[in-house]
Amino acid sequence: MRRCTEVVLPLTTDELEQAITRPAAAVGVTLEPELIVALIADVGAQPGVLPLLQYALTELFDRQQDRVLSLTAYRTSGGVLGTLASRADELYAGLDGQGQAAARQLFLRLVTLGEGVEDTRRRVRRAELAGDEQVMDRVIDTCGRYRLLTFDRDPVTREPTVEVAHEALIRTWGRLRSWLEASRDDLRVHRRLLAVTTAWTNGAREASFLGTGAQLAQFVALARAGKLTLSPDERAYLEASLAEQDRQAEAKREGEARDLALAQEVATAQRRAASRLRILVGVLAVSLLIAASLSLFAFDKQTQAVRNAATATVAQGQALNSAATSAANLTRSEAQRLAAEANTLYQARGNAEVIALLSIRSLRNLYSPQGDAALEAAATLDYPRQQFIGHTEYLWGVAYAPDGRTVITGGGDKTARLWDVQTGQELRRFTGHTAELWRVAFSPDGTTVLTGGGDKTARLWDVRTGQQLRVFAGHTDAVDTVTYSPDGKYVLTGSLDKTARLWDAQTGQQIRVFAGHTGGVLGVACSPDGRYVLTGSADKTARLWDAQTGQQLRIFAGHAGEVQSVAYSPDSKYVLTGSYDKTARLWDARTATELRQFTGHQEYIKAVAFSPNGGYVLTGSDDKTARLWDTRTGTELRRYIGHASFVFGVAFSPDGKHVLTGSADKTARLWNVPTSSDQHLPTFTAQASGVTQVVFSPDGKYVLTGSLDKTAGLWDIRTGQQVRVFAGHEDAVQSVAYSPDGRFVLTGSIDKTARLWDAQSGQQLRIFAGRNYLNAVAYAPDGRSVLTGGGDNTAQLWDVQTGQQLRVFAGHTTQVFSVAYSPDSKFVVTGSFDKTARLWDAQTGQQLRVFTLPDGAASIAFAPDGRSILTGSWDGMMRLWDVETGEEVRHFTGHTDVVWAVAFSPDGKYVLTGSQDWTARLWSTETGVELRRFTGHNGTLNGVAFSPDSHVVLTGSSDGTARLWDADYHATIQYLCGRLLRDFSDDERAQYGITDRQPTCMNPNHP
Repeated sequence: MRRCTEVVLPLTTDELEQAITRPAAAVGVTLEPELIVALIADVGAQPGVLPLLQYALTELFDRQQDRVLSLTAYRTSGGVLGTLASRADELYAGLDGQGQAAARQLFLRLVTLGEGVEDTRRRVRRAELAGDEQVMDRVIDTCGRYRLLTFDRDPVTREPTVEVAHEALIRTWGRLRSWLEASRDDLRVHRRLLAVTTAWTNGAREASFLGTGAQLAQFVALARAGKLTLSPDERAYLEASLAEQDRQAEAKREGEARDLALAQEVATAQRRAASRLRILVGVLAVSLLIAASLSLFAFDKQTQAVRNAATATVAQGQALNSAATSAANLTRSEAQRLAAEANTLYQARGNAEVIALLSIRSLRNLYSPQGDAALEAAATLDYPRQQFIGHTEYLWGVAYAPDGRTVITGGGDKTARLWDVQTGQELRRFTGHTAELWRVAFSPDGTTVLTGGGDKTARLWDVRTGQQLRVFAGHTDAVDTVTYSPDGKYVLTGSLDKTARLWDAQTGQQIRVFAGHTGGVLGVACSPDGRYVLTGSADKTARLWDAQTGQQLRIFAGHAGEVQSVAYSPDSKYVLTGSYDKTARLWDARTATELRQFTGHQEYIKAVAFSPNGGYVLTGSDDKTARLWDTRTGTELRRYIGHASFVFGVAFSPDGKHVLTGSADKTARLWNVPTSSDQHLPTFTAQASGVTQVVFSPDGKYVLTGSLDKTAGLWDIRTGQQVRVFAGHEDAVQSVAYSPDGRFVLTGSIDKTARLWDAQSGQQLRIFAGRNYLNAVAYAPDGRSVLTGGGDNTAQLWDVQTGQQLRVFAGHTTQVFSVAYSPDSKFVVTGSFDKTARLWDAQTGQQLRVFTLPDGAASIAFAPDGRSILTGSWDGMMRLWDVETGEEVRHFTGHTDVVWAVAFSPDGKYVLTGSQDWTARLWSTETGVELRRFTGHNGTLNGVAFSPDSHVVLTGSSDGTARLWDADYHATIQYLCGRLLRDFSDDERAQYGITDRQPTCMNPNHP
């Protein structure tokens, strides 16, 4: 049960259609086909699709006529997104002045600001919503009745929470948008206030977490402005910070006064002593007794002055210690704040570069699990491998040279530019257009470039010289799209004049006009065999034409918005279209049948492309992202986030390994198509069910996993691919092990058997039949025997060569959960739910020692030197035991649930643990201090292991994955710094409160 999990996948387009039509049919209501298409287009790409769909259909049901739901009624109402905004305005208008003010405060709290991406909803604790409680309750209840908010409880604290029901509301409700734009700077300051307040409350309200300096002044200014109402905790934080500031100022004044008084006292004492000494010199004739007495008096006063000075020095030292403590806590608070910013941005699918920079900054300040989690999240994201900066206006078109060494871009600054892929340097500029330049294309041989622009012309250029060779004039409106025929003899253009035209590339003569669209032609493509022309139009259709005759052959109809871009698959079998309805669609080129929709973009799709092998589809959108999709399944594989504005152009490299994007942010960026070699460290996904155990091969090249699906899997670390499956068990595989020489694999199962396999061929070699289900297996370091433990309360030793049972270790009173060999194979250790671990002589089976725990021993491991063992327990504790004495040497505390897996590093200096609290943790064996926390799995950690060189750790989870991690997070920082092409911008430094100008990466990979 601890290893089971269920994964709920998003609905497909077909499933969405069933969700729309089946409930309607059940009550005798029908929907127009066009309405179904429009609903899926509007709702299917939105987060929280089902609640939004329910909302749309409920609103539409009220507008039915003759039990028919029509597209006209839907459009009249403004569609679901328009209706959402209207309902919100209706609610707001019905509130009194206090209610409207409370509504503004409420919705501003419920939004996470997106930097470079869309703003997103934010779940907040009810206690965080400040203001008049009765008024706020009334507003929240009203919003709930209007189905604009949803309510839940925090899974940990069980506190009530509030959240915007439909993320689309944030984008479509004009009033909320205006609130956000007007308050964006204040909201950024407030989010920092919220982060430090949370750190303060989580830190038992320690004074060292309180605000100081410029940051506190920002918070005070925010509070005094009164535009955002602060929560009780935030007000308490500010009051405590100001009180502490006053206290420190008063203490400083008092200290200065004491120092001044002390200095004056010392000076006075010294003057008096000097005066008395002069008198003593003048009256040497006075008796020796009197002189001696006076000398002693002077010496006593001088000693007192020295003593007072020492007291002042001690006080100064104490003040310095206090200041150092405050500085350390301020550093901790700052590290946690930056980590919170990074994690929030990651959850909002924000800019990958900023997420990485924030997480690195956080960990540079101070290590924290939150910063570590943000760093690991950043390591899974995509980063541009090159960027091309130089255009002074929107960048509209991009294309890759056939040799893959250069790219061409075209922009609103009326220029096309040639760039070196390796260096990012501009090589050549093509000037001559008299209006915006919209699209660009390379000739098949790479010697010429074609451009089209708002000046109603297309132009041909020599790539080598930059010289304009030809002008194709004849369109009566802007040329929006251009391409070459596959043989390079012709060029094809599409224009807002509603025509596409074919031209002779050598002479510039117009050969043919393709007329028939009722809107501007926005996209053109030639079939790979050159026989057909494909066009996409503002009339919401794509059309197929005979290239020789100009005859229209086929119409691809179904989009609910302008068709902005079109592409042909490399094998000519399929057509791809991208539209203002936020979908891209795959069609059968021969029948014009729609085969698949690619849904997920939140705004218009402006560009589409096929990969050279046809296996991938690439789209670019006004939502500032480009997305990579699996052509066959329609699954989104990658989201390229980083552009600060609309993505207008996309292209694949000729080898299909890279993608090129062009944006209204005036830049083009080059990205990797995801491959295992592109990953920092791969994740291995067991398709069927949870991972029960993990281990490295002795040479460190492979990972072995056990799974609930009755198999064990072997994975290549270099490629991330599964290379072998060991199938034959009749129930879940609970445990796995490698032979010391790497030639054999051992598995143990609930089916009461352990099995030996050939690691190379996957062939089953031997079965060790037990008496009950098996929880654990181990391979002897000398390779001669294997050990099993399970439900019959015993461990059993088996001969590898014969499969014969050699020995039974009996003594536990409940099932054995874990087993291990000593490094010299002379001893075995077992752990049981009976709250004991036991040491046995492997040769005689004699019990040598019992280690008594407060709770069951769920996991166990022998130290590499054989002198100690480590146990993980049901109480969440790990304990280190001395093998000779049986005494507990050390315990490791931090996990909050059962510890199912423990392992020593090969040198014994570190301990790795995995728990039901969904985390793995790295510890110092010598001190018991937690060094690193690995978060990211969505289920119990059942297995952990170190690589043979200790540089990498492996975890396996009931979430169905095994993951590799850097043992040292500095290696992850180094990896990310090698991928980043920039540091924080000035605006980002201001936004995230980064006041210093120090580089985030010590050895940056950027200027």
